[in-house]
This record gives sequence, C-alpha cells and structure tokens, in this order.
Amino acid sequence: MRYFLVVLSFCVLAFAATFNGPPAFSQRHMGYCDRADSTADTLDCINRHNQDVQKKLNDVFTDIAAGQSDETKALLNDAQKNWIPYRNAQCAWEASLTETASLKRVYELSCLTAMTDRRVALLEAVQSREAQEEPREFSAQPRWMNALAHDHPQIFWRYGEWKSADLDCDGHDEQVMTGLSVAQTQEVVIEKDAVSEAQRQDIEVVVAISENPPTGRPKAALLRLPVTPKLDTPHICRPAIRIDIKDRKTEQADDEEKMAGDGCKMLEISDRTCTPLSISWDEKSYVLNFISASGE
Repeated sequence: MRYFLVVLSFCVLAFAATFNGPPAFSQRHMGYCDRADSTADTLDCINRHNQDVQKKLNDVFTDIAAGQSDETKALLNDAQKNWIPYRNAQCAWEASLTETASLKRVYELSCLTAMTDRRVALLEAVQSREAQEEPREFSAQPRWMNALAHDHPQIFWRYGEWKSADLDCDGHDEQVMTGLSVAQTQEVVIEKDAVSEAQRQDIEVVVAISENPPTGRPKAALLRLPVTPKLDTPHICRPAIRIDIKDRKTEQADDEEKMAGDGCKMLEISDRTCTPLSISWDEKSYVLNFISASGE
C-alpha cells in the first residue's frame, strides 16, 4: 500500500508540474506553434506569427487612413503613435515577470503579437461599422428600442424578436418590432329586456417601424392590427403572428421579374388563420393591406 501511495503521489506531482511551466503558446498562436517542442521552435513560430499580424496591421491602417479627411487622419496617426509605445511598454513589463532569462524574449514577443492582433480586430470593427453607417449604441438596448419603451410604455414589446430591412426605400434599414396592446372598454349589454354594462378587452398587435439615425432621437411609425375575425378592414385573428421580409412589388409588377430592383423591402404578416397582410411604403407612409390568394 505504501509503495502504491508513493507512486500515486509522484504521478500527481508530475501532472501538476506540467501546468506550472511556460504558458501554452500553441493556444495563443494557433496554426503557428502547434508543433513547437523547444524554446527555439517556440521563438521561431511566434516570430512568424508576429510578422504576419504586423503586416496585417499595416494593411488595415493604410486602408482606413486612405478614406479619412486630413483632420481625422491626423487623429488616427496620433492614436497609432501613442498605441505603439503603450504596447511595447506593456509587453516589456510582462516579460520582466519571468525569472527565466531564455523565456523573456518568448514572453515579450508573444505579448506583442497578441496585442497587435487585438489592434487589428479593433480597427477592422471600426472600419466595418463606419462603412455601414451603423449608429453606436451605449446601452444594453439600442436607442430605437429605448425610444419605443419610453413613448409607448403601455405596449408589451417583444424585445427579443425584431427584424431589420430597408422598408421606405431610402437606402438605410428600418427596425421592425411587434408588441401587444390590451385596453379595457365598457360596453352596453342587452339581455331579456335588461340593460347592463360589461368590460371588454380590446387586443391589438402593434407593429413598430423605427428609424435609427446615427444622431438625434429615433422616430417610429406604429401600425395597429386588431385581433378579431369580424372586420372587413385589415386585421388578424390571433396575436401570435409571423413577419417575413419580402422584395417590394412596384405598381407595374405583374411577375417576379418586375419586382422593385432598388433593394426596397415589404413586410408580410400571417397568423395562420386570417388572410395574410402586407405592410409597404407608398412614397409617403406605410400602408396595411390584405394579400390576395394570387399574391397581389
């Protein structure tokens, strides 16, 4: 038994020792250091990774700078000039924490590579956002959601279900979200010559189509769909609806080839019971219509 415990203790210590050595560089440098089995190999593969990310940083920086004005380009250059010494100082400090002289350069180069890689990702994210003219958000919910919640607190909004599409043909996407509105109304009931009053619940599904400009307060158009099977005007029969985004048809469209070619979209609404509805832009406002069996 004593022999078994000694062997077990030795195995545990050996296993633990494998996690007290140098960091697993293959994780930080995946695809470069997967087969490195010595300090020299590790330094070589990290160096190759560092050269690649440095080239990528230069390419991304040059691409972004080419589209800047003189003022913003100067600010970008200042930011980059200040970031480089910060990166170098940070990595020099990290390297100084190891007491093994042969690992100092490995630690420093690995840090430089990782920070450069993150810098590339940041610049690419900014470049992508600005190219799409996406407004920045500074809260858990985008500004257009916050504006809807503030302006229409009586509506139970489905925050987790929303869609994005260019519905008013201006080249920018609108945000579509639905909610449920329940109102209590009094009605007169006549039964066997007796007159009484009773409360009735009027339920509507609300479709909000919100603008989300980069600056200013978002504005929204609200379309209300009564939940009832009795109306001749556009309505739905159940509050559980499905919204699909479709290509908008022009007034002259008589086949699929004559769909509007400007990227403009429309909404199709179905509750799987009543006649489906459409919401489209008529150059002035959003219009709600039935969709006929032929799709027109």
